Amino acid sequence: MRHLRCTRATFLLIAANVTETWPRVHPALHHSNTGLTIASHVPSTTLSTPTETIALPTTDTEWEAIRLGFEVYGFPNAYGAIGGSLIAVKRFENFTGWYCRKGFAAFNMQAVVDHRLRFMSYSLRSGSQNDKSLFNTSKFGRVCHQRVPLGGCFLGDAGYKLEEAHYNTVHSRSRMPVERAFGRWKNKFREFKSELVQHQPSDMARLIEMSLLCHNWFIDYEDYPDELDLELFPAWMHIGGDFPMKIQIK
Repeated sequence: MRHLRCTRATFLLIAANVTETWPRVHPALHHSNTGLTIASHVPSTTLSTPTETIALPTTDTEWEAIRLGFEVYGFPNAYGAIGGSLIAVKRFENFTGWYCRKGFAAFNMQAVVDHRLRFMSYSLRSGSQNDKSLFNTSKFGRVCHQRVPLGGCFLGDAGYKLEEAHYNTVHSRSRMPVERAFGRWKNKFREFKSELVQHQPSDMARLIEMSLLCHNWFIDYEDYPDELDLELFPAWMHIGGDFPMKIQIK
């Protein structure tokens, strides 16, 4: 709980989720199983639930709740906010394509959030891909115009291509949810303040995915404070969906 930085109640709820999912992913535990073996199974068990926890709405009621939530920010008919965030990684032996425009090896992550700051969609690519390229190659980019209710849109910044009736370039506080979501996520999971040091990109991606899942659980279980204490993150974090250096949340 100390390293996960959550309350005991939240930890027990997360443990219950893993326990419920375990039989669908792994065989029953045996007395001969070592602690290392069991620990190695936890990530794959946890990651079997993102389709249930990280997903776009499937009902009109869910979409409507998001639309009403975004009206608070003064933007009508918005059904989500999209942004990008760089996640620094150690330089691989084969580093071609991993260097971002900031000059370091990184993942570029695209994420879509709702008004509650929950992640509804994410896509991870190497740092050399810009936001527009990532959007065009992501599943979300291919299907969002089919999923959003008629006349609705997703909010993004100038790094994304404008799609009439579905995608709008906006500035100011209407994009606050995606900026706040990245800020909360990086503040909660502080390993993302420095380079990820896992040996394989797949291991790094698994860590990122698990943290996004836990982020949503923390919101569902009300384990985030009402007010976010902003921190001055390193300059490389400020791309797309990250916190501006001076921003006040009212």
